[in-house]
Amino acid sequence: MSVSTIPTPVPIHDDECRRRLASLFDALDVCRPALQTAIATGLAQTWANDPRDPGWAIVDCGTTYLAGFANAHHLAAIVDFVGTGKRIVPADRATRHSLTELAKKRRVVAETRTWFADVAAPAPEAADAERLQPHDWQRFRREIDIDLSWGFASAEDFFARGAAYAVSRRGRWVSAAATVAVANTEWEIGVFTAPNWRGRGLAKRAARSLLVEAAKAGAKSSWDAIDARSAAFARSLGFQQASPYACFRT
Repeated sequence: MSVSTIPTPVPIHDDECRRRLASLFDALDVCRPALQTAIATGLAQTWANDPRDPGWAIVDCGTTYLAGFANAHHLAAIVDFVGTGKRIVPADRATRHSLTELAKKRRVVAETRTWFADVAAPAPEAADAERLQPHDWQRFRREIDIDLSWGFASAEDFFARGAAYAVSRRGRWVSAAATVAVANTEWEIGVFTAPNWRGRGLAKRAARSLLVEAAKAGAKSSWDAIDARSAAFARSLGFQQASPYACFRT
């Protein structure tokens, strides 16, 4: 099916236009830091049917967020536009229903993830988890092949608004916990561990220190669990509120 069967998605580059379409995603109560940051900063690719008066919108920041698609026929064309290998999160009930209908036709694959928030009083900081400083950036990138700034405008922006704690062994960084997105007073956190060092509790040590800093800063912490193992890890850190949500794979 061709995208020409619906109004052509118009790329959005203007800050004011992005602010207009942000309201289409107000019903989404998960993934807020990443989505809000993507819209506010222009780090994402964004499209709408009409930049001046958007009725539907697409925000792609690695994950693709869709809002305003009540028509499954139209949405099928948008799925083609988005491309294969994408994770789609619907922002409203109508879009979720349309994607569910496409899943029945095997156009997309339905999945369930769990959003965690509301951490209980975090455990004490781990003594061997160090807060990363700007001068650690290049060394960290060499030793753990992760770019912590992907949800930020730059490394400088990351250190201005985010934070990371890392654990070293034998003189090398081997595990870390970091803010993967920050919006308002909410920190979405993620963890990263070198393959040879997994299963030793190192990520949990780093995450505990990050959660303590978030609490001191008055920030809410959140966690996006991709599977049961990830959900168990979130609960072990003290996350209490669990919200399962639908997403779809193209």
